[in-house]
Amino acid sequence: MLGGNAQLSHPGKQGCAFQAQQRCGAPGAGNHVKMVTGDNTVIAKEISSRLGLGTAIQTAGELLEGAQDGNLSPQAAAAIEKADGFAQAFPEHQFQIVKVLQDHGHIVGMTGVGVNDAPALKQADTGIAVSGSTQGGR
Repeated sequence: MLGGNAQLSHPGKQGCAFQAQQRCGAPGAGNHVKMVTGDNTVIAKEISSRLGLGTAIQTAGELLEGAQDGNLSPQAAAAIEKADGFAQAFPEHQFQIVKVLQDHGHIVGMTGVGVNDAPALKQADTGIAVSGSTQGGR
């Protein structure tokens, strides 16, 4: 019998979160940087913590249950505003998160790289396709 253990890591780009916090989320600026990822909640919390974004990570699917039908609870909307980020997010979750924040008076900027990000990038007040983005993300 052969056994093994592999450590997997999906670190953020070096300096990315620091730059985002310095430029957008500086204290007193009134801006908040949130992470949206498809990663598992435990992994998302660790990555977010390492990037200095906080550990109040919500599981997107659980939080957004009923949002497509317009039945998002006020508690869920408040949790979206308070969250540092969202895990296990699918493209429709990204879009819904952007929409909920906008519906609550926030101006939303979003970065993305691919066709999966396109609906949320288009919905955001400012959508930014990052370097190396696919044509669908642009």
